[in-house]
Amino acid sequence: EIDGGVLELLAGEQTTGGATFLNGSFLWSNITIKAKVDNVVGDSTSIIARDNDEGESARCSFGAGAVTFRIYEDYKEVRKVTTSRRSELSGKTLGMTVDNESVKCLIDNTVVLNTKHNDEIPSKGRVGFTNWTSEMGVSKLRLHNVEVTAIPAS
Repeated sequence: EIDGGVLELLAGEQTTGGATFLNGSFLWSNITIKAKVDNVVGDSTSIIARDNDEGESARCSFGAGAVTFRIYEDYKEVRKVTTSRRSELSGKTLGMTVDNESVKCLIDNTVVLNTKHNDEIPSKGRVGFTNWTSEMGVSKLRLHNVEVTAIPAS
């Protein structure tokens, strides 16, 4: 739901989260994605990059106690790297940079997780956001100032 330029992700009555993808982003490769979040209700908020129709993607997941980088193949998590980070997410700008095999997860433009994965993440794909909690119908998230910037080829 979009209201006043703010994108709101809400869980349905019988779901545990919400997700959205940016239209036309299926060919995006080396980018930085940022969005300010508020009204966060959920266990995990993720930025998704290079999502494709084969169920492959790379994600930076932000939770109250940790930031986790995840790789999905065939819609299943196959690898993750986690760092401890205690932080309230509401009012923060969350970000993700994907540059070839290098991935950075950011909070307020500060790198909180930096990792590299040779040939393990798709080379291009959609960009999106998701919010999740274990309880049905509760998860919600508001996104402001969504920004995607291409990283020039080096």
